[in-house]
Amino acid sequence: MNVGKGRAKLDFALLCFLSLLVPASALLTGCSRGPAVDMGSLETRVRSVLELPTVEYVYRDIVYLGSSRSFLFFKTLDKKLLFSVRIRVRAGLDMKEGFRIIPDDMNPRRVYIRLPASRILQVDADEKGIHQYFQRGERFGRLEYSAAIEEVKPRAVEDARKRGILEKSEENAKTLIRGIFGAAGFTRIDFLPPRGEEGIRG
Repeated sequence: MNVGKGRAKLDFALLCFLSLLVPASALLTGCSRGPAVDMGSLETRVRSVLELPTVEYVYRDIVYLGSSRSFLFFKTLDKKLLFSVRIRVRAGLDMKEGFRIIPDDMNPRRVYIRLPASRILQVDADEKGIHQYFQRGERFGRLEYSAAIEEVKPRAVEDARKRGILEKSEENAKTLIRGIFGAAGFTRIDFLPPRGEEGIRG
């Protein structure tokens, strides 16, 4: 069985700003504009909105399947299939890993945020988006379809990384957090590296 190695093409990049998915009133209810802020409540809000991926890239890739078999110079099996499939690559933050909120003891309107590094959270094939161009000979089984699609996924992930999906995911998360903490009265929100405590008072 041969799987076509056509280069994955980016159809479009959908930036999933979660602030558009959650009503602003739901995010900001209970946030005080004074220095006395319930950090536990803010942390819960941030965790809840960042549970979803913050950016999604959608690809359409072309897949070719071919299988043949011969016996005494006679072909006993010859089947071919060409189809396209949509691959969704989603990136975001795993909030179980290294998320911290560190208030500034000297400045009540300043806060330090440590976010976990962005990573690929999901790589899914949209089976409803499969489009068959042609089929010749016997039908391919579902397992053969699935195996061909699995070979396509790493190409989509590699291209998404090259196009900056992880950087865009982090950027979107920071934009959302700035909005939440800004509405709570903080005038300075500093982000720390994913690891280490360096620069907390810098």
